[in-house]
Amino acid sequence: MPICPISAAGDLWAPGFVNYFGPTSLVMLRLDKESEQWLPVATMEAKHCVIHGYVVVRDTILLSLEPQHLFVVFDCRNCAWTAVKTNNNCSTYACTFGKYITDYVPIRRRGLYIEEDDTIYFLRDNVIYAYKLCKDQDQCQYRMALPTVIDRVSPFGDEEGSGFLTHLSGQVMCFVWICKLHCSCDSSHVLITTFQVIGDSGSNREHFIPKGVQVLHSTYRRLEKSVMQTVKDLYIICQAPRYSTVFKINIMDGRLACHNQNLMPYGVMDTFVCDDPDDDLMEQPFPWHFVCDSTSIYAVRDKINDIHIRSLAKGTHDRFEARRPFGIDFSIALVLTVGIDVIALSDTLGGVYHLSDTHEWEHHSIQGFVDLKKKVKLSGYVVLNDKSFMVCDAETSCCFLFDLGNDKWSIVRAHSDVSDGGLEACEIIKVQDSYYLGEKICLRFEWLKYWDRKRMCLDYVGQETTSGAVMFCVVQGILTIIFARVFRTSILH
Repeated sequence: MPICPISAAGDLWAPGFVNYFGPTSLVMLRLDKESEQWLPVATMEAKHCVIHGYVVVRDTILLSLEPQHLFVVFDCRNCAWTAVKTNNNCSTYACTFGKYITDYVPIRRRGLYIEEDDTIYFLRDNVIYAYKLCKDQDQCQYRMALPTVIDRVSPFGDEEGSGFLTHLSGQVMCFVWICKLHCSCDSSHVLITTFQVIGDSGSNREHFIPKGVQVLHSTYRRLEKSVMQTVKDLYIICQAPRYSTVFKINIMDGRLACHNQNLMPYGVMDTFVCDDPDDDLMEQPFPWHFVCDSTSIYAVRDKINDIHIRSLAKGTHDRFEARRPFGIDFSIALVLTVGIDVIALSDTLGGVYHLSDTHEWEHHSIQGFVDLKKKVKLSGYVVLNDKSFMVCDAETSCCFLFDLGNDKWSIVRAHSDVSDGGLEACEIIKVQDSYYLGEKICLRFEWLKYWDRKRMCLDYVGQETTSGAVMFCVVQGILTIIFARVFRTSILH
């Protein structure tokens, strides 16, 4: 489940995973209203876990984790974690399907808690399930029996669309299912059904036993396309021993236009590496650096003055020699675009250059309390805005922020290492003249990672104006196979 804010007990909370130089921990963040920052309030060790979903039960948050029988409760009043005791030795009979339920079912995304019934409802494969979360009389241990199957509210499966459940009032709920199936009208369709949960309550409503649903109204409608559309072109460069091939991917409204299609070459760049086609290019130092701005793709050689430019509008290919500052001999370790500038970095913090209009690498006179002669092994970078960027030293895991407006380096102090298996999201906090990385939240991939991160790259696609969700594209490549995936995640401000 993507990281998202949860409203409970009058505050906003966000669960996630962090790695403090050791076992992975499940952390709960709370939005501090005064500082407007997310602050960690509780952690617990959680190895090899993934958050499936959640439900707010009074002043607590119940999280459904993988493995599927693992549930934990977070108490918003005292900020404490408690594991839920489960029992797989019993079973419940599902009248709807005529079979016994012998295992726990994960809660997907957001579940619903109906206080009048003291019951948790959630959707899985368009089937409504119910849990009863109980607490012992000593108020120390939570227990939860196997789920009860209520009823199926749609004939479709998860692979054919996405379903959502919401509470209206009393025992009345609404089921919304958005179709993924292709239609000749070229529009999406939505099924909306309102229903009431029926069952036995006896003399006490808290002992309500749900047994089925009574459909109140159902309608099937066509969805008009949103006026807010995401359109972006992404370019993938595949390096062969003697040349590079450029592929173009178009993303429209969060969908890859090239899905299930062979990518056709958009262009070729003369970026020679070696003569032997059997050489593994990943196992040797790579001499070319590729960057792209709104008009061109740049291929910059590390030790030679060669620069190749491919125009995105005209499709033309140019080549020229970039002059280096007189008396300065440097090897380019990293190239990036910041605003309208093409920036090159050497293997020391003192080597920052930008490419002028006259094709000359102009050296920046650096300020700041850092060792400008210090050798760094740059593992990656992030552009923060049109005037600043941040790089990371692979050997020390230390980050450095450069301000182009003031030609100044600042050390960014991190709280934890980067971990594999997904993205790491964190806030950059400025305290006087120093910068800090806030608590990191792991945004795990929803697919398997088949190979190492050296063969993966990430790009920003866009942001939704209504929900604030951010869209990324991850490209994975090995030999002649390319996997491109677009996904969205909520950003916590």
